[in-house]
Formats: sequence, C-alpha cells, structure tokens
Amino acid sequence: MFVFLVGFGTSFAAGASVGIDPGPSSDDDHSHALSATDGHHSPSIGAEERTTHEAVASPLESPIGPPEDDLAVVRFEDEHVVSGSIVENLPPDPAVSAGGDELVIDEHDDYDHRVLQTTNGDVATVDSGDSSIDNRPIERVENDPDLVIVGENNTVRDELEIDRGDGIVRTAGSGDPIVVGDDPVTYSKHNTVDLDVNITDVTDVEEGETLAVDAEVSNSMWAHASGETITFRLLDSSGNVRATSEDTISVDGNDRTPLTFFHETKTGDYLADEVEVELSLDDHDGSGDVDTADVDIGAAGVAVAITDTNRPVEGGDLIVDVEIDRYGAEPPGEQRYPISFFVDGEEQETQVRSLSPGSSTTETFRYETDGDDLPEVEAMVTSRTDTHTVDVPLLTREEHENNIEATITETNVDQLNLTGELEVDATFDYDGETPTGQTTFPANFTIDGTVEEQRNVTVTDPSPTNETFVFDRNETDPPIQDVVIATPGENATVVFDRRTDLEFVDVTDPAARNDTLETTVSVEDVGETPGQDTLTIETVNPVAADNATRNRTISLEGGESTTETVAFDLTDDAPPRLELRASTGDAAETRTVEVRDNVPVFAVEDVRIEGADDPDSEIGVIGTLVNEGGATGTQTVELTFDGDPIRTQELTLEPDESETLSAGVPTADPGTYAYGATTADDTYSDTTTADEMASDSSLSLPSLPVGLTGIVAVLASVLGLVAIGAGALKYRENPAAVRAQVRQLRNTVLEAVPVGESGTVVVRNDLPRASLVRVRVKSGNDVVFIEDFEIAENERRTFECLPDADRFEVGAGVDDITSHEETFGEETDTVGVLLQPEGITIREL
Repeated sequence: MFVFLVGFGTSFAAGASVGIDPGPSSDDDHSHALSATDGHHSPSIGAEERTTHEAVASPLESPIGPPEDDLAVVRFEDEHVVSGSIVENLPPDPAVSAGGDELVIDEHDDYDHRVLQTTNGDVATVDSGDSSIDNRPIERVENDPDLVIVGENNTVRDELEIDRGDGIVRTAGSGDPIVVGDDPVTYSKHNTVDLDVNITDVTDVEEGETLAVDAEVSNSMWAHASGETITFRLLDSSGNVRATSEDTISVDGNDRTPLTFFHETKTGDYLADEVEVELSLDDHDGSGDVDTADVDIGAAGVAVAITDTNRPVEGGDLIVDVEIDRYGAEPPGEQRYPISFFVDGEEQETQVRSLSPGSSTTETFRYETDGDDLPEVEAMVTSRTDTHTVDVPLLTREEHENNIEATITETNVDQLNLTGELEVDATFDYDGETPTGQTTFPANFTIDGTVEEQRNVTVTDPSPTNETFVFDRNETDPPIQDVVIATPGENATVVFDRRTDLEFVDVTDPAARNDTLETTVSVEDVGETPGQDTLTIETVNPVAADNATRNRTISLEGGESTTETVAFDLTDDAPPRLELRASTGDAAETRTVEVRDNVPVFAVEDVRIEGADDPDSEIGVIGTLVNEGGATGTQTVELTFDGDPIRTQELTLEPDESETLSAGVPTADPGTYAYGATTADDTYSDTTTADEMASDSSLSLPSLPVGLTGIVAVLASVLGLVAIGAGALKYRENPAAVRAQVRQLRNTVLEAVPVGESGTVVVRNDLPRASLVRVRVKSGNDVVFIEDFEIAENERRTFECLPDADRFEVGAGVDDITSHEETFGEETDTVGVLLQPEGITIREL
C-alpha cells in the first residue's frame, strides 16, 4: 500500500535530485512557508555542491496560505500522504498524526530547512534498517507528491503512503514506518466510511409485473467500503414487510455506485405503498443509511373507462362506449372478467370479456331513456377493480327539434316554363352535436300548401346535408306562390313574386236594363312564376244580371298578357250604378258602370241666344239635346222663339250622345221674348228683354245643378204650392218635363227671393280657353243669386250679389271641372272666384 500526500503535481522517481524547501528567510517570522515556488521546479543540485541537509541556494518563498496547506494529509486520488497545499478537495479529517498530534511541515531548530513534525515540534523520521535513510526527516519538495525522504547527494529516496489495512504511514518503496519517537505516524480514519443511500426511481407496475427500484450509494470518506450489506424491502401501510432481498456493495472513497433492485410482484402486492433500501456496515467504522420511497402497484385486474357518450333525446337511446384494459399478469393466462353498466345506480347490463395480460377491448352499452330521466343521467361502468362514472345531459324533444336547421339555397324558377321541373336545393344542419353522431328527421316538400314529397333526411356530424327536391309541373298548374320545406324544427321558405295586373280596357257604359253589358279585361303576368289561372269577371250585385259571374281559364308565362271579353244580360233589378269586378288568384280590379232604363230620354241640355245686343244682326237660338236614356232612340225636336217653332228636326241619338241645333230669327224690337227647345221628354223655356239678351242667357251645368227638390221647395214657398209630394211623383213619371218646367219658373223664383247689396263676387278665368260658368249664392236654403254665363280667357266679371246674412255660400261650376263651394260670414264684402286648370278656388278678397 502506498501513502501519498494529497495534492496535484508530477511524481518523481527515487534518486531524483530536487530542490528542498528551506523555509522563510531570516527576516521572515512565518512558521509555515510553502516549499514550491509558484509551482515551478528548482534545478537539481549535485552532491559535490550540497550535502543532504544543506539548503538550496537562493530559495524562493511562496505566499503563506491557509493552515491546511502545511498539514500532512491524505487525498482521495491515491494512498500518498502530501501537504495540504497541493490538494484541492480534502476528505473529511484528512490530517495524519502521531501520538494524537497532527503533523505539519514547519521550521525546526535542528534543521536549516522545513521538516515534517508534530505541532509540538517533534520531528517525524524513517524507522528503517537502511542507514542511508534511517532517522532521516521528511521534507517538502516542489514535486507531487511533495513529502519525501531525501538521501545522500540530495536525492529523493522515497515517498509516503498509507497502509489501508492498519492506517500506518510508511515509505512507499520499502514499507518502513514513519515515526515520531516511538509513535508511528497513522491516519485515524483509514477504516471509516460515510455511506449515503438515495432511491432515484421506482417504476409503477401492476401485479405480476417486475418492479424495478433504482438507487445510488455514495461514500464521502477516504476509506473504501467493500462487502457492505444492502437490503431491499417492500412494505405495506402498516409497515409489514411483503418482500425483502439482500446484496453486498463496494464503494470507493469519494465515489458513488448505482444499483437496481428487481422484484417480481405477485397477487396482493397492490397493498404495498413503500419501498425501503437500507445499508449496514460490517467491516468498517462509520454509519450506514436507509432511504424510502412511495410505490404504486396496481392490483391485477381490468381498468374500465367511458370514452364517449351521445347526448340522447328523451325517449331515445343513451349510447356509452367503454374501453376495457387488462393490467397486471396475475393470474397468468387469459381470464374472464365481468363488466357491468349502471344508470343512476341501477344495473342495466353485465358483459363478460376474456382478456390476456396486457390486452384490451371495447364495449358499447345502450339504455332507452324516457321523460323521467331529464335533465341528466349518471352512467357508470365497473369491473372488480375499477369504476368510471360520467354525467350525461339529455335533450328534451323540443330542444332537439329546435336544433334542426333548414335553408333553401337555390331554385331554377327563372328557367321554368308552363311545363317542366322546378328544382329546389336545400341544406340541412344540426345546431350542436347530434344525439348519436347523426340524426334523421322528416322533411316535407310543400308547394303552395300541398305536400308534394315526404323525405327522411340524415345529418351526420360535423357536416351539413344537401338535398334537391323536384316538382314536375304541367301547364294546368297555377303559378307557384311559395315553396316550404318543413322539418320538426326550422322550416325553409321561399316566396315567389306572383303578380297579375288587371285592367278594364273596354266596357258598355252607360248600360241599359234588359240589355247586354259587354266588357273586356286585360290580364298581364308581371311575376316570376308561369302557370294557369282563373280570371273571374262578375257583377258585384248578383241580381243585376242573369249570368252574374263569368270564369275564364288563362295560361301565362312571365311578361305575357291576354284579354278576355264577356257579356252580361242585365235585369230590371240592375242598380243605377253597377260595380263590375275582375279577379285572379292574386289580384282584383273594379269598374263602376251607370245603368239606365232601356228607353231613350232626350233632354234639353243647353239653350242660349246670340245677337240680341246687335240691332243689325239676326237673333240666333242655339240648343243642345242629349240622350240621357239607356237606349238609342229617334225623336222630333223643336227650337222656339216667342212661342213659335223656328226649327224642327228628327234626331237619332245613342245613349249620352248629344246634338246641337241652331236657328235664326230677324232682329226683334226691344221687349220681352220667350225662347226654348222641346223634345218628346223635355221642354226648356226662358225669357229675356231685347237689350239683355247678350248676357241673360241661362245654362244648366251638370257640375253645379240647382237641385230639383230645392227648386220645387222654392216654388212652393214663393207660389204657395204645397203639393211637393205630387211634384216629386210627377218628376219620377216624366223627369224631363219637370226639369223644363223648373227652368221656366227659375227666374220667377229668383225674383221672389230677396237679395241684399252687401257685397260683390268677382270671377276671373285663368283657363286657356273661353268657358261656360255658373255662379250661385245661397243663404240657408234660399238661392239668392244664380247666373250662367260664358267668360273669355283672362276675362274678369263682377256681380253685386252677396246677401246681407250671417252666413252664406258661394259656389261655382264649369262644364268640365269639378264644382266647388265655400261658406262665408256677414263680415265678408268681396268674394273672388278663380277658374284654373287644376280646379276652382273661392276665397274672400
């Protein structure tokens, strides 16, 4: 065994010439100087120049370091004893000693250089039978190892080592002990170890599998540990040993050794929860160590895990997918394992599966839900060694149906003719996860409320489903208004633009009772969809015609139009104003027709005198006759002047047709003259003086008539007539004759109605033509002023005719403009009447 001082450097052979550490100079009072000069070797000194105990010439002193630098110590690298100055990592308690005293390198009075000695100054020497080195001191040189025995001729004779068996420091070559007096130099910790056990890894296993426990043993002391006992134990929670094994281990000083324990687990080892590794010392001083770690050994059996469930709809199946894994190898070989399925704690089904060690399988369990399971159920699967539970929400039927989505994405309506196929593309989807990964539901394809096809549609997660529906139409089908694809949830709807324009383009107006009323209606398809439709033309009053309703079948494509003509045979019960109605499936239009008796009625519409203000011209009587009846007729009509016929002519007029006749008479002397016109149904007569004839014409305007009942009432008031009922009856029997008589009495009546002179009416014509005008002023029920006259374009007329009354009405009418009337109070002095194309304006000036 070799003993070295701990340190780093270069070893040298015995007999090498070296530089000796002479110690500090005479001026240096340090007692522990380093022997080397900054790690550089001194030159060898020949025997002829130096004796063994002579100092090296001109020694270089090193800086003084810590006290350990001068100690004689052991080091981990080998058995050498060296000075602490060359060792970086010292073992615990590294110093060598003699008689209990540590040895250091220091100056000594008996030597001219530093030597190995106790702290009390006792020098260590070699106890050898070799006279050349016997009793020689131990000196420090600048090499490694640095504590050596220097012989004659200043040469290294030997180094120092520890005997690991007894701890005595000896010469490395000859094995001679180093002593201080009678005490050998020894290392007291030569047989002391400090072992530390650390468990680094424990594998998790199942019963029947091999448990591996990795550990590491470290030795922090200089002595080597060999053949030490190390024990592995498997413990349960109560500390009971379920398994144990022993081994031996050797660990050098300042070293560590890994090791692994293997244990073949068996049934019941799942109860163990801890492993223990203990190291005990058999042949060395020091202490052992123990370490523990948790262990997880799964009981051999079957693990179960619910991997997937659907979200069922109430009344539908709950589907539970389960993964089944056998773990462990106990008992060996294929075994049968029961797997049970529970819902809300009640067992629903048990399946038995055969599994080999390490194998796995899957199983699917089903459970039919009902309304009592809402809103969720607890699904559980179990084996004898494992349980897994999940809560599964349920959908109500309403929630499920509300999740169904439908959308019409496209149609070919723009390419559709009277015949052909209507194609409708639709997309179906489900909002959320479908109950079973897919869901199937009915979809009804409806055209204008009629189900044309019923189809089951399936939507599979995660993509929507596309479907195309087809309707084969023919030319007798009506235009399509809407398409609906109905599902239990959302309905998809598309509404087409179906529009028909109707117009009465020709109609018999007026029409006659007991005669034919003919009308023509235009129908145009302005919508998107073609088809066949029914055009109905009817009289709204069903008793107005024997055939009050007429139906026609029409077929139109977009943009096409057609006309239909029908005739109605009117009855005696047809009202004076008969409403006609035309309609299709989506549109309706009306037209009002005037209905008259089926007889001609020739009425005097207009009689006037011209030339009365010119003495040199003849007087002209001009009369206009109109057929106000419901049939074409022929009558003889007369124009009269001063009681004598001045023109007689036979006229044939259709309903509403008019004819104007004129006749002249020689200039009359001033005076009062009667003029008029007579038909078989009507007579008109008026009088005027010769000097007033130009302005005293009278006109009956349909736009502002003097009511017959009002005239009769006035006549009764003025003339004392009380037989108003008889007058009304006479009017119903012969209205034209009554109207003529009324006109004859008009002037007499107006003369009898008092008219004040409190204000003026100003009439201005802004129409782009001459116009025939009637102006009327009423106070209460009395007509206080009425005048028919022709007014030229831009002409202005003034009438002093406003009554002295609290309230009165001023009205005006023109032949082709709607009449108008306004009410004024007693403070009104002047009223203006403005005739314009857009209407008549009457206001206070």
